[in-house]
Amino acid sequence: MFLSKTSPFAMMKKNRLGGCPMDLFTKIQKPLISGFSLPVYEKAFRKAYEETFAYLPRPQTIYDISTSFGEVRVYLFVKEGLKTKPPLVLLHGHYASSIMWQPNLYAFMEKGPVYAVDLLGEPGKSIQRKPILKEAHRALWLLEVLQKLQLKKVIFIGSSLGGYTAANFARFYPDKVLALILLDPVFVFSYVSLATVGEFFRMGFDKDKMIPFLLHRQDFPLKNTLGKTITLGLAHYRFRIPMPRQLSQRALKKLTMPVLAILAGKSRLQDPYKAASYGRRHLENLEMEVWAEASHAMSFENNEEVEQRVHLFLQNHNQSTS
Repeated sequence: MFLSKTSPFAMMKKNRLGGCPMDLFTKIQKPLISGFSLPVYEKAFRKAYEETFAYLPRPQTIYDISTSFGEVRVYLFVKEGLKTKPPLVLLHGHYASSIMWQPNLYAFMEKGPVYAVDLLGEPGKSIQRKPILKEAHRALWLLEVLQKLQLKKVIFIGSSLGGYTAANFARFYPDKVLALILLDPVFVFSYVSLATVGEFFRMGFDKDKMIPFLLHRQDFPLKNTLGKTITLGLAHYRFRIPMPRQLSQRALKKLTMPVLAILAGKSRLQDPYKAASYGRRHLENLEMEVWAEASHAMSFENNEEVEQRVHLFLQNHNQSTS
């Protein structure tokens, strides 16, 4: 897929900031309502969000769906003649919002209708209204979204925290899920590495230090538009949702649908080889891969390879449009 050299996404790819590689920046806090600390910061974030969204394909429909826990923003991207194909639901990573999918959207739209969801309790256009206290709550608001969109069965593609969100939903409502595609998910096959947690404590949970550490960089680019949305979220968004728990073996056994999991060999959030071994032991219908040279931002940095692998997986499981 072509990326303009001047687009924020091309700049992010060059600077290794894509795909939202920040799953562990949520400390356990009081179970209140997530949101920006001040209206001025929310205004700045929304401005950067809108500027970046201009680089995405034009959505056919924009939904603001009322749920038991708040309003959820969903974008529908669809090519003419493909709306009746199995729907793909995209769930972004921590801090990223739906705009992180820009490099992948055109390829995914070749498969069928694409619904990109801004997760509740994350910086984006969704607005949390009530506390989300349990894993069941995380699944319930997403169920209500699918019900109001009249989507009976979907294919989830989740990156990072979005991968956990998809897998967590599937263990509660497996009959709603045709397939799961998980891009370097944390809390699904592994908890966050203890070595990484120790490094975060050493850094005092200073996000300006944590991000370069996770991205294998010494600097942290801030100038492009997509970077602004992430950095504004990092600096001024207050998370009030408890950190996820790793899915239990019992929960994994409820994932009866086909599952593709691609782990990043260079991810510092978990030991990908241990996570892969664990997944293979406890999930029979799993296609597990470790991409040795990929980072946690694989959906962005390796977008063409990811898109090709997704296509092959869907084709093999009769979910492809071609």
